[in-house]
Amino acid sequence: MTLHITSAWEHDIFGAIEGSSHLVVTISAPDAPTGTRAPIDLAFALDRSGSMSGDNKLELVKLAVLAAVGQLRETDRVALVTFDDAVSLEHKLTPVDADHRRHLDRVTRAIQVGGMTNLSGGWLEACRQLSGESTHTPRIRRTLLLTDGLANQGITSRGELCKHARELRDRGISTSAIGVGEGFDEFLLSEMAENGGGNFQYIAHASELEAFFSQELRSLAEAAALNPYLDVTMPHGMRAELLNAFPSEAHRRHTSVDLRDLAAGESVQLVFAVTSRRERDEAVTPNLHLHWVNPLTGAVEEINQDGATIAVGDASKATRDDAVAEPVALELTARDQREAVKLDREGRYRESRERFSQSVNRLSAAPQTLEVQEQLVRSAYRARMSADAAMSEHDRKLSVHEAHLRSRGGRRPEDGERGEAQHRGRPGRDSSR
Repeated sequence: MTLHITSAWEHDIFGAIEGSSHLVVTISAPDAPTGTRAPIDLAFALDRSGSMSGDNKLELVKLAVLAAVGQLRETDRVALVTFDDAVSLEHKLTPVDADHRRHLDRVTRAIQVGGMTNLSGGWLEACRQLSGESTHTPRIRRTLLLTDGLANQGITSRGELCKHARELRDRGISTSAIGVGEGFDEFLLSEMAENGGGNFQYIAHASELEAFFSQELRSLAEAAALNPYLDVTMPHGMRAELLNAFPSEAHRRHTSVDLRDLAAGESVQLVFAVTSRRERDEAVTPNLHLHWVNPLTGAVEEINQDGATIAVGDASKATRDDAVAEPVALELTARDQREAVKLDREGRYRESRERFSQSVNRLSAAPQTLEVQEQLVRSAYRARMSADAAMSEHDRKLSVHEAHLRSRGGRRPEDGERGEAQHRGRPGRDSSR
């Protein structure tokens, strides 16, 4: 199964000497053949710390795990690790046959709440289960880390945890991170998922977990490309900076991007801010090289092609492509959201609201598509929040979650989640208060 790459420039002319524009690269996966998929190795790392006793969280988590396992085949394998201040391997990685299903059901239902939160210990043990014996058959390997609190035992450094996530990703083990309730660190979990090649999910109430697990397993079952990696080479004198929340490295005119796994029918839009010091008025063309692992064969596949061409000349004569301007504005807004929440956490409330106001101005100037208008409403709501007090934990987490989904090409929060948030008197994505 091959992927497809398209690219387009926001403007049709790049200003000479100190020109700038945006390049949008879209990577798409076609639909998968019916009934064909690679076997899945799935490891759950579940928080059982004392805070999980509230709102019936742990019981709902256990039911969601068992429902997810019910969707797996006998060719798949599953492991279960729990953690508080101690780490317990409840069910080692084994095939999902009848005997092992019964054992997993029994140990899952028996899980009880404990003490502190050794997040790193539980997560790394789950990953170790996936890094054990190798098989000749290609397998999709993912850890689902779930917590409702802060990492206060074991490794607590965000940078160190993200480094481990990136290293595991390089070994073919991806991480999705799920935060339940309002006590977890949204930046830790979102950055672990970004470095780990998986997804970050904010779950306002544990009853929403079953739907997320179902979506996650469906995405794994329909995997079209594992560990996709894009190299962008700009013409001499030009530099490209990735704006999306993917790990990337830039060296002179070369930029490399470590993408998340892609499922059949999915696409990711990458937005690059490109600057130039070219003096000659001539058309220029970047080169795009993409390689990934085929989940069915384990073989590395690749595409090498030229990107869209842009003229270098008098930028005052440039025209804007609205189809490109929309994802550019939305990606810059996702960046604004994350920075605004960071400022709010630092107690810099006025600067945070100004950052949201910056998004309002940016979105107002963008093509008024439905998605832009929806994001404009959300940004305007957040810009009007009091500059004398902190945002609510729900608004902080929802903002970071929305930014993560937009930036990594994921789905947006479900309508039901937004409705529930509003029902509790909290702003959802359609709130204009």
